[in-house]
Amino acid sequence: MEGTDVFDSNVWILALTESSAEAETLLDEVLGDDRRVAVSAYVFVEVLEAFARELDLGERIDAYQTAFAAIVADSPSIDGPTQERVERTDLDTVRSSAETKFMTRILSIQAKDVRIVLLAWDHYDDSPTVFTTDRSFAEFDSEQHDLDRISLKRVDPDVCYHQRRV
Repeated sequence: MEGTDVFDSNVWILALTESSAEAETLLDEVLGDDRRVAVSAYVFVEVLEAFARELDLGERIDAYQTAFAAIVADSPSIDGPTQERVERTDLDTVRSSAETKFMTRILSIQAKDVRIVLLAWDHYDDSPTVFTTDRSFAEFDSEQHDLDRISLKRVDPDVCYHQRRV
């Protein structure tokens, strides 16, 4: 296993709902201890809230949230947040903070992506790859901002519903 990578919330969601073969493969690599991933409290809460917003998931919302929490807590390949940090994380507060607004302007990325870049920065010495479904974020030129050890890769959200994990 090489360095530590970062998945944005949509990659986690696509992997858990088995909506993208590529996202599923990434998760399988994590679960097989072939890939190390960092999950911040911000990403953790973002995934839980995204599942809660999905009305078409119905009763499965709790199952998906529980599965995600268990994977993050139990996998030795995941550097996850503490319960205390998760409980203190409010997405709106984080996204509207002065730090986030500043980074949004400096890096020319959306507020929701700032914490992903900062998480990758926390693992900069590991030359992290950020996996994202967001086309515009995947085009972020890290070298232009002297972040040459951070790379971004777009995960194709191709649809292949199986609903196997939950």
